[in-house]
Amino acid sequence: MRKEAYIVWYFFSMCFCVWPCFGQFSYQYLDVLYDSAWTYKNLTLIPVRFKAGHGWGGGKVLSLQEAMLQKKVSIHELPADVGSDKGSVSITNRSRNTIMIKSGELIGGGKQDRIMRETTLIAPGLRKEIMTVFCIEKDRWDEKAGPFFYGGSGDIELRKAVDISKRQAAVWKEVDRQFTLKKTSSNTRSYLKLSKDSTRRDDYSIFFRKKYDESNGGFAGFIFITGNQIMGVELFSKADYTKTSFNAMLDSYIHSLPQGEHTPMVSALRQKTFMDNILSSKNTQLSLIRKQGAAHRYENELMHIVVYGIGF
Repeated sequence: MRKEAYIVWYFFSMCFCVWPCFGQFSYQYLDVLYDSAWTYKNLTLIPVRFKAGHGWGGGKVLSLQEAMLQKKVSIHELPADVGSDKGSVSITNRSRNTIMIKSGELIGGGKQDRIMRETTLIAPGLRKEIMTVFCIEKDRWDEKAGPFFYGGSGDIELRKAVDISKRQAAVWKEVDRQFTLKKTSSNTRSYLKLSKDSTRRDDYSIFFRKKYDESNGGFAGFIFITGNQIMGVELFSKADYTKTSFNAMLDSYIHSLPQGEHTPMVSALRQKTFMDNILSSKNTQLSLIRKQGAAHRYENELMHIVVYGIGF
């Protein structure tokens, strides 16, 4: 193969591998329902729906929360023969269904509490995976691991540290910042304790989950807005994935709401500009994800993107 031809082939291959499925996250396949927003107090969700004939399939998918509550999944620290690794845990699917794990979900227990770094699927039938995680409990590493339990979802600021910085130091720094901001303490700097002690907003969850249940489904994801701020947008490659992840996704944004009403008032132009940058062009979408979001793949297929509303 001539050198020039090889270079062209190489860059084409790299682009294809890095971004194989832009089409499914574009206006060709998606409608943004600006006129059908769901608003409760100071939070607005704008649905993004698949166009007819797209986004279906995937079969029955269990959320991590469902799987843990039903004891259909087991999570363990890595065994001694693999080597102790604070940045990984072993997860085994003991059900007949695929289990979906969403980035930003929290698990407590083990030798220390963790936050999931990626969105992925675990196939059924005693399928074991090694999952990458970050520690969210800085000052605990027990000699003997306790059982893991489901801890909900991290707030948006913590998820930004995971998705954008992608460094353990940034995660610890964010947890420390929140402890200082809330003027509280914990012997082990436990983010789960901090989250548990925060003001509960169950009325938000009830309202938006009811809206979802009353809808016709087919959603690729949602834009989240509070006050004069676009908090972010999350999109999935299948409507079933959106449905499975909705509770964890919603909780992230509810946890991040400011105190007070702050009626959502982002202009239609800002909303559209934000989404045009994501759905109109592969290049601008990729640039935004690199700077202020994350892309998650399963078996080299893009399945979940998140872009935080920084600068919009």
